[in-house]
Amino acid sequence: NYDVRDKTVLLIDDVKTSGATLKECGKMLYLNDANSVICLTAAIRNSKIESQK
Repeated sequence: NYDVRDKTVLLIDDVKTSGATLKECGKMLYLNDANSVICLTAAIRNSKIESQK
């Protein structure tokens, strides 16, 4: 357990697809009284598959 109370937290994810992981982690950090959460991703993947015509 880490005490994030009144701290700024840098949340790093290698690839953001839907954003669900970042959202849930951020929510848990705020529920544990983090002052702010900064999210950083190395890449963003489009989760929708484009149909080829």
